[in-house]
Amino acid sequence: MNLSRMTRRVAQPVAGQSLVFSAILFFVMIAFAALAIDTGEAFSRQRQQQAASTAASIAGLESMNSEIDGTDGAVQQAIRDALAANGITNAVYINGDWGNLDPSQNYYRAFYTQRGSRVEYPVGSGGQVSTEFNGLRVEVRSARNTIFGQALGIDTLEVSAENKATLCQCATNIFPLAVATQKMTGMLPGESKPIAWTKNKVGSSVEKDYFVWAEWQTLSGFNADNRLKESLGGTGDVIKGVTEATAPPGYANASNNGVINIDDWIKVSDSTLRPNAASLATALTALKNKPILIPTFTKLSYSGTTGNEKYTSFRSGGFVKVMVTNFDSTGITIQYLNSNYTCPCVDVPQPPPPPEVKLALDQKLVWYLPSINTTSYDISLVVDISGSMQWCYDSQRTCSVDANARWYRVKDFLAKFSYKMLDVWNAPAGQNMNNASLFPGEALVGKGGDNRIAAVRFSGNAVTSSPSFGFVTSPAGSDQASVSARTTTMRSNMNSLISWITKANMSGSTSGGRGLREGIRYFDNVSAHTRVDRFGRPIKLVMVMLTDGLTNVMYEGPQVNSQNSQKLKHTRSGGYKYCKDPADPTANNVLTVGGDNYPITDLPEVQANCPWNGQGAGNGYAKAPIVSLVEVATQARNRVSPQRPVNIYAILVGDQGRYDLQDLRIDQIASPGGAFYAQNPNALDYALDAILDDLAQPCYERDATIIAAGAKVTVYDSSNNPVAGMSNMSADTNGTLLFTVPEAGNYSFGATRSVTSWSEFPLGSGETINPSLYPANYLPQLYNRLRGAEDTIVQNRIQFNIPAEADSLIDLGKYTMIIAEAQQNKALCPE
Repeated sequence: MNLSRMTRRVAQPVAGQSLVFSAILFFVMIAFAALAIDTGEAFSRQRQQQAASTAASIAGLESMNSEIDGTDGAVQQAIRDALAANGITNAVYINGDWGNLDPSQNYYRAFYTQRGSRVEYPVGSGGQVSTEFNGLRVEVRSARNTIFGQALGIDTLEVSAENKATLCQCATNIFPLAVATQKMTGMLPGESKPIAWTKNKVGSSVEKDYFVWAEWQTLSGFNADNRLKESLGGTGDVIKGVTEATAPPGYANASNNGVINIDDWIKVSDSTLRPNAASLATALTALKNKPILIPTFTKLSYSGTTGNEKYTSFRSGGFVKVMVTNFDSTGITIQYLNSNYTCPCVDVPQPPPPPEVKLALDQKLVWYLPSINTTSYDISLVVDISGSMQWCYDSQRTCSVDANARWYRVKDFLAKFSYKMLDVWNAPAGQNMNNASLFPGEALVGKGGDNRIAAVRFSGNAVTSSPSFGFVTSPAGSDQASVSARTTTMRSNMNSLISWITKANMSGSTSGGRGLREGIRYFDNVSAHTRVDRFGRPIKLVMVMLTDGLTNVMYEGPQVNSQNSQKLKHTRSGGYKYCKDPADPTANNVLTVGGDNYPITDLPEVQANCPWNGQGAGNGYAKAPIVSLVEVATQARNRVSPQRPVNIYAILVGDQGRYDLQDLRIDQIASPGGAFYAQNPNALDYALDAILDDLAQPCYERDATIIAAGAKVTVYDSSNNPVAGMSNMSADTNGTLLFTVPEAGNYSFGATRSVTSWSEFPLGSGETINPSLYPANYLPQLYNRLRGAEDTIVQNRIQFNIPAEADSLIDLGKYTMIIAEAQQNKALCPE
């Protein structure tokens, strides 16, 4: 057989085959077009009609609820308006069967319904709305001509939708005693609790322990007391959903369907009758030991002037079944029967739930904790011994009484400072170091530290010769024996310096810049930046400067080390320019030297305002002494690795008249918080205590970043009312939280945290709390302080907004909350 010939024959075209296939394909394409376009339009129309029927049933129900025993014209109008608002315009009402539908029209039917009956009554069938009706059903139907479907014999497509709304009528036995949802949560069936009555606002933390009288029906001709009495009598009220006309600011009722829904705001009765009032006692007695339904509230709203606020409405939390077992003038006792009992509201379309909000949260915990081991320092004392130190503390004249002189007070300062920072600090931990002479009545114990002290004197220049002294380095080592030996040498040096400070030895000008420079050199001479304590921790560098006036000696330039009273000058082309006292008769001529009676460097305002303050260079280069002083101090404070920064305390000693810390630049010398104006002896004592507290109390800020699982998060509305908290949030161990808010608007959230165990303290690597290093009662006090009331811990609020159109999960992203202990607690660390 010739296969190639067979193949050719099979492949030959057959006349008319393409035409048949094309005709079939044409009809298939028409069918698909009809399916895609005509049915798509029908589905879209059905969705619109479903939304419209839902809105119309609710609107008609609301109108019916307000028109009981009236005409149903308002009900029909409410239905038509709701349909039109949802795109079903010019709807034709059908009373009876649908019949043939005009494709150019929309149609609807509506029926009154009764609970427990399948019989329905057409809306519009006769003028009155019976009180037996408690629901409304609305059907919407339409037909539309097809486009492609007609080719298949389908001329029109009909779609319909319906919805039913029912009044929330809990039949009988609903009584107006509104109790807190929180109070009911967790109660066991049969458990009894007393609940106090109130109309007046109480503290938010105890609101759960009170109940309020509710009011949900308006009875013509009845005052508040009679309305309450009527509601408590008989078999209770039939709730018709008369909620507060206006919700509190920042809130809205969950729906406008005239039905009491969860989160709706209900009116609190204006009656102030107590439970045992004569007009109520009969009704409450009849209720005793009978199962009844009562509403619960999740929040109370109030109004009125401060101190006279009254509760006006409450937010519904549902219903509970209880029995009243007793009542008196203060309140009632109820026995719990059913938890989470809800009113049997059926077929009431609820508004869509608010979107969930998601956030991820880290926390940076900040605590002020004691240092685990004693911190040690290298301390450089810079002491002013200028002639003005002879002056009385409160004047600018030589003092005849030593005890009132500036030098005498500085001498006392040095004795007390060195005793605590040398003798006490370096003594073995726990050793008795009481000193009745310097610190009467104060209990002092050794710290087991390793401090070193050096001292430099300054007047017209810095003086490093004895009795000034540098840091003692021998014997080397951080063991207790080496520390004690060095301490003995430094104690001897300090005693020599303190003994030397007398009235006779105070003289000369004030070269503060030189004094600071030499004090800093003391650190560098012994490579203090490399020293560590016995725990391997870097030693901290500290400088304490005591001066009683303006730095008035040139630090640099051609007149270096000179007081240079009237020759502060700067090079210019062809000569010099001079700074001058504004009172100098030659002040307007900057080309001449100032007068001898008008010193320049002795006036801080002239030093500060000289327009040529060290700008430029040359033989006439000049820089005001206080400018140099600040530069030296700034360089020391800001030293970088491998050097260590120097923490500077600066004390201005004695009354300076019209000048203060700022004028003399003492505030710019010191580290933040380290400047003191000791205007009188008491102020000098305060400076001593403040510096000793800052150095001798081992308390520092610690921090650690952890996930938010241990925090208590609260969400607030724009009026600062809490709307969500941990009780209605879902939290993951990774710090992710999910919650909802009542409605669109502006909100904020904050977090608090309390400590429950020592393991939560953010300590350094390898650190532990050693109780033996602190006074016996200190650690319990610290522990109780940090685990105290959460409202004492700083809350950081973060704002966010929920837009009105939000309908799905809103992810706020990730935040780091700084949960910090109050900074004032830093001062509670022990010495």
